[in-house]
Amino acid sequence: MSRRRLFSSNQYARSKMLITLALLLFMPGYLLAQSYRGSIRGHVVDASGSVMAGAKVTARSNATGQTRETITGSDGGYVLAELHCACRTGAVSPASLRTAWAKSLDDASDGIDFTAGAAFPQDSTNLRAEHGPSTFDTRQRFTAAINYSVPGLRTLPPRLGGGWGLNWIVTAQSGRPIPIVTANDTTNRFYFNQRPNVVAGVNPVLSDWNPVTGYLNPLAFSQPADGTFGDLGRNSIFGPSYWNADFSVSKSTLLFEGLNLQLRAEFFNIFNHPNFALPNGSITPEVGPIGTISQTPDVAQGNPGLGGGGPRVIQVAAKFVF
Repeated sequence: MSRRRLFSSNQYARSKMLITLALLLFMPGYLLAQSYRGSIRGHVVDASGSVMAGAKVTARSNATGQTRETITGSDGGYVLAELHCACRTGAVSPASLRTAWAKSLDDASDGIDFTAGAAFPQDSTNLRAEHGPSTFDTRQRFTAAINYSVPGLRTLPPRLGGGWGLNWIVTAQSGRPIPIVTANDTTNRFYFNQRPNVVAGVNPVLSDWNPVTGYLNPLAFSQPADGTFGDLGRNSIFGPSYWNADFSVSKSTLLFEGLNLQLRAEFFNIFNHPNFALPNGSITPEVGPIGTISQTPDVAQGNPGLGGGGPRVIQVAAKFVF
């Protein structure tokens, strides 16, 4: 059974401080640069001062080109609702800003994708040795979604200068545990989940690792003696971290009353930052390379090019809104 460990008081205080700093960074733009919506009310009278019932009233925003039309009532009154003011400014609105510190411990678990044997113990007679981080344990994660409505550019025609929007989604998280086992099981029990011994004082992760030379240090592990089990803790070594930034730009244009055209260009992993799936956890101690990486996260999830962690992908779209 998976258990979730709550934050310590120090972690909780640090989390509150970071969230507060993030809000201080984002909120000034949000409060001082909101776009305004307002209704326009009035009466229509003729030269003699008499009210004009049934008169057509049209209002148009110089910033967006948006128009509103209505007919005056029996008293000559009219109301035009929700028209963007020509004097509006840009708006930054963090729709989502979240950060989390967590720790998940259990005795057996599988990851996001089923891996045969991932939840099996090294030694079925010593289940206490299996207590450790969950296979899906993610210690730190940060996500932010930011939307910015660009102010109308008055130097351009209204239909060209208004209706622009910029959007960001940023995700960053620490790595997940690597299920490390020896490639040559010498327990003589045929469990094939034997873990290696740890060489004290040697960093198990290479400082200059790359997918080809391997993520793990072969000198940090040794093969257990025949008929014994390794002392490496279950899921005690974590894989590479992950971060990604998606960006989109959109343009909404009012074609005529009740019909808008929206054009979008979307850039997934806009910086083309390389992210990697977990290294190969089947190792031969003292013989390198070990912990090689042959997949990106999107391929490991069976969704190449479209899943998170893939290379930069650009798509364009057009949509009619009516």
